Order: sequence, then C-alpha cells, then structure tokens
Amino acid sequence: MLCTFVILLAVLLILEIAAAALAYKHKDEFKNELNKALKKKIDGYRASNKTNDVDDAQEKLKCCGINSYKDWNSTAFNKGGQGNLPDSCCKKVSSGCGKGKLTGKPDGVYTEGCLSKLSNDFNKILSATGGIAIAILVIQILGIIFGLILFCQVRNNQDVKEIH
Repeated sequence: MLCTFVILLAVLLILEIAAAALAYKHKDEFKNELNKALKKKIDGYRASNKTNDVDDAQEKLKCCGINSYKDWNSTAFNKGGQGNLPDSCCKKVSSGCGKGKLTGKPDGVYTEGCLSKLSNDFNKILSATGGIAIAILVIQILGIIFGLILFCQVRNNQDVKEIH
C-alpha cells in the first residue's frame, strides 16, 4: 500500500512537471491568440456587445487599443479618417472626449495598449500560480522521500522478524 502511494505521488509529480513545461513552451502562442482576439474585438467595435467589452476593458485596464492608441487609426471605427478614439480611451471619460485625439496630441487619453496590460496581469497570475506549484512540488518530493524511508523501515522490520 505504501509503495503504491509513493508511485502515485511520483507519477503525479512527473505529470505536473510535464504540464508546467507545456505551459511554458506555449506562452508565446497565448500572447498571439490574445492579440488575435483583441484585434477581432476592436475591428468589430460598434457592434453592441463588442463595444461594451472593449470599453469595459479599456476603462478598467486604463489602456487604449491593442499595442497603442494608434491601433484605432486602422479600424472601421475610424473609417473616413476623423482621428477619433473611443471615449473609453480617455483618462476622464465623457461624451466626445476622444474626438480628434489620433491626429493631435494624445493628451488626456491612455496611450499604452491593452495587450501589454493583459500580458502583465497574466504574468502576475502565472507567477503566483508557479510559486504555489513549486511549494506543492516540494511537499510531494518530501512525501516521496519520507514514503520511501518508511517503506524501507517497514521492510527492514519485516526482515528482522523473519530472522528471529
């Protein structure tokens, strides 16, 4: 029974390490997929639910566009080249506050893109998760070591009993 416990703990440890390696390997793909999703949302801006999603994200994250506020220049929102930004890009949101902000100085608007903000937030969460995972791995390794020690002790005691 003890041997089964140690083996299961070791298998679980190997699976966790493999999962962590896969997550690390695919982290750039995550950023690319996030970039595509943001581009799709911004390209579809003005459709009722997409507008709310984009506005909410820009207001909460204090960002504008994907990589910078200039991303809005190449969207359907700016068809006709008025140089407008959504009002959610403004530091103090009010109706019409984003008008003409692409052509002039971007005073009073967020210039940093939402991709970097989301990536930073994701990295913070990933770091915290990684720290917790490392703590769990240490506990599992200790469990394997103590399980093996206990297994050897039990086995030695059985060998001694058989001799006497």
